[in-house]
Amino acid sequence: MPSDTRKLGLLRRRCLLILDKCAECILRRLLKRYDPRYSMQEIGIAMSKKWIAVALILGAGIGVSSPAFAVSDQDRWRERCPDQAPCFFNDLNYRGEMSWKQPGIGLVNISHKNNDQLSSWANRSYQDAAGYEHADGLGECLPMPKRQRNSWVQGWWNDRVSSWKTNGGC
Repeated sequence: MPSDTRKLGLLRRRCLLILDKCAECILRRLLKRYDPRYSMQEIGIAMSKKWIAVALILGAGIGVSSPAFAVSDQDRWRERCPDQAPCFFNDLNYRGEMSWKQPGIGLVNISHKNNDQLSSWANRSYQDAAGYEHADGLGECLPMPKRQRNSWVQGWWNDRVSSWKTNGGC
């Protein structure tokens, strides 16, 4: 029976072979669609086929579920957000400007620079936190439950938070 490391190696090789074939197929179709006179060699692609396929798949908006993609986001929020603290990020996937506070702090208005900029958040504390639509805790409330995170605050709430607290939820 093969070891786990050997199984992962075999799986990785199979995935790369499939990805290479997909990349070549996608590139040939794209080239024929736009200008059949050019071949892959003529356009001088410097990247390997597997990275082109990944870029095309992600660029097309097709969801790809892979631990390789998830790990980078997990590392990003863990690296940027201190342990035991709720954090706000101005861009999705825990990017952009970041602001954090220790748990247990009451309502605070967000700075003018970061007002209405929240696009992702992570709450590493053991206490619920909340964001509010307007300054001084007015308007709708966005719950940020303890030990949870959201890599993309979608819909109405994106870029809407003006005040927040770390001493309880909504």
